[in-house]
Amino acid sequence: MNKRLTMLLALTIVLLIVGWFLGWFSQDISDEDQVRAAIHAVADGAEAGRIDDAIKPFSHAYQDHEGLDRPAIYGLLWSQFSKRGAITVWLSAIDVKVYQDHAQARFDTALIEGQEGAVIGWPVNADVLTFEVDLSKGEDGWLITGHSRRPALQLQGR
Repeated sequence: MNKRLTMLLALTIVLLIVGWFLGWFSQDISDEDQVRAAIHAVADGAEAGRIDDAIKPFSHAYQDHEGLDRPAIYGLLWSQFSKRGAITVWLSAIDVKVYQDHAQARFDTALIEGQEGAVIGWPVNADVLTFEVDLSKGEDGWLITGHSRRPALQLQGR
């Protein structure tokens, strides 16, 4: 390889490394994706049975339509985890609408409970719910400030 081509290749590599360190090639994560990440953090924490991870995206100012605040949500999670044990959480696509420093997310989720010692893959209970989640953007990112839920499947009587 000639000397000029070697120098050009070395300069290109140096520029790529410097650009990577300075963030020239990084992409900002959109607000919509940050909202989705907060919801996935709750789901991942719930699936792993780690209450602290599941509650982390909840704002200290959390208040829902049923009168629950953040400590009440923590207690509800603790109660459910101690009763149910491990669960599987399935999330549909998360529809997000951002309004400056507030956002709303809507999605369906299936919460699937297994039985300890049972054959893997055989659920003993499942809930399919539609969630509507309110979030606010603060210094710590997007935090959940409230939510509502309802059964996703409404079966009609005969």
